[in-house]
Amino acid sequence: MNLSSPKIKKSAEKEKINLKLMHEIIESERANMRQMTAHAKTRREVSGGGRKPYRQKGTGRARAGSRTSPIWRGGGVTFGPDKNRDFSKNLTKRKKKKALRQAVMQRIKEGNLKIADKIEVKENKTRNAKLQLEKSLGKKESGVLLVLDKEDSENIKAYRNLKNIEIINQNRLSAYNIIKNENIIFTKNAWKNFKESRGIKE
Repeated sequence: MNLSSPKIKKSAEKEKINLKLMHEIIESERANMRQMTAHAKTRREVSGGGRKPYRQKGTGRARAGSRTSPIWRGGGVTFGPDKNRDFSKNLTKRKKKKALRQAVMQRIKEGNLKIADKIEVKENKTRNAKLQLEKSLGKKESGVLLVLDKEDSENIKAYRNLKNIEIINQNRLSAYNIIKNENIIFTKNAWKNFKESRGIKE
């Protein structure tokens, strides 16, 4: 795998990073990934409670209208976790596009964004994929994002079992993916399509 740097470093140096926007992107992506699994039944979800437990007066006890009351043992929970709670945060397309461009330019400025002419793994084995990355990057393969095109999916299986390796199609790429990973590797086709879709000129 031969790596080369993109030819837009001069324009990348002029690009300013909006830290507030990057923070919004990170918060939004993390919130959208949250899944609520814990759930406590409310008084309307607990079974029973259709009949008054005992008569209103004459028992010496506090009046009660239902066994599903939160103050009763076996009753519903007042402020428990709800599986239907939605944590998602939506940002405008304009913000997402701007943040992605800035994140890419920052990685180019740092020299951590590379373009691979072709990704071929001998015998399609994970061990060979690991050695290939270490040889190409000159260090361990931690925090590497492989950005692919539809045509570049033949030898990608060899990379799936590697730790801290993320593989994504260029159509699904977001600023969060770029921020999260230190080293970014685009395939030749993916970089070409990405430049055209984002209006990046060399």
